[in-house]
Order: sequence, then C-alpha cells, then structure tokens
Amino acid sequence: MKRLANNTGDKGRGLNDFGKQNRYGIGFIVRAAMIAALYVLVTWMLAPVSFGGPLQFRLAESLMVLPALLVEAVPGLFIGCLLANILNPGNLGPADIILGSFATLIAAVWTVYLGKSSRERMARLGPERSLRNIIFRSRAWLLPLPAIILNGIIVGTYLPFLLNPGQIITWELILLSIGGIMLSEAAVIYIFGIPLYVGLYRAGICERPDRSPTVW
Repeated sequence: MKRLANNTGDKGRGLNDFGKQNRYGIGFIVRAAMIAALYVLVTWMLAPVSFGGPLQFRLAESLMVLPALLVEAVPGLFIGCLLANILNPGNLGPADIILGSFATLIAAVWTVYLGKSSRERMARLGPERSLRNIIFRSRAWLLPLPAIILNGIIVGTYLPFLLNPGQIITWELILLSIGGIMLSEAAVIYIFGIPLYVGLYRAGICERPDRSPTVW
C-alpha cells in the first residue's frame, strides 16, 4: 500500500508538471500568434490614423488589455507591434521600431500583474458580475494605465526628435508630444479596450486566479 501511495503521488506530480509545461505549449504559441496577427491586421486596416505624429489613434492598442486576461498576449502584442512598425513604409527608423515595441512589451508585462490583482478582487466578490463591479470594484479601470503611461513617456519623448531632424527640440514640444500620445492612447483603450476586457472576462476567457492554465 505504501508503494502504491508513493506511485500515486509521483503520478500526480507528473501530471502537474505536465500541465505546467503545456501552459507554454502549442496552444500558447497559437494564441500568441493570433493576437500578433490581429494587432498587425487592425493596425494596417486603419493605417492612416495608426501612424504619424503625437495624435495617432492606433485602434490595435485596445488589445493592450489582453495581458490582464491571457499571459500569452505579452509576446503576441510585442511581436504584433514590432511587425506593424517594421512593415510601415513610412516608419521613422530603427529607433521608432525598437523603442515603440519595447514600450509595448513593458506595458504588457505590467498589465499582467494588474490583471491578476483585478481578477483576485473579482473572485472575492462572489457571483456579482455587473459592469460596475468589473470596472470599478475589481479596479479594471487601472488596466489601460501601463500602455498610456509608458507609450506616452517613451514614444512621446523620442518622437519629436525623429519628426523634426536637425531642429532644436524644446521641453515644451516634448511635453506636448507626451500629452498627445497619452491622450490618444487613453481614448482608444478606454473606449474600445475596456469593453473588450469586460466582454472577454464575462465569457470566461481568462486565467483564473487560482489556476495557471488558460480557459481557451
């Protein structure tokens, strides 16, 4: 009986280890690739407003709420942003491609932690899943802040130098650029991203706070 118990315990540990390994298996890669493709597709469908100066309403940025639900959105959004920037025929060079994509990566990672906290708060509320509770009591309204803050500071700081080569760049121009990026980012994510988050959360497409594997 002792040997049987040990074998059962070993088997249980093996299954758990297998589950953890498969968290980053084929399904993870497929979902990350889908998110990357969706980011590129939405960006290019709305190319006239997706690229340009400080006021660029890139609708694909509404997907920045996804890391709060699915950790695979982190590499998906990073790769999607990188590809969208590379494929842009009017890109501003390596600095814009690398720094802009880096801002997306860091913002996505930050959103993962905010999302975990939000879901834990929501789990403590019990079965209440009203729009008000999801947005405010679980603090989901905080989820857009990483993308707003990091894109605003990082992209907004270097953009004036790339858009005005050889000219003197003042602090006023930099602050205006940062404000413009933050404003456009906030408009896109709060108007489109938060409803997307609420819809996916209600549909159960998220990582439960007490489990690692995703529902997808």
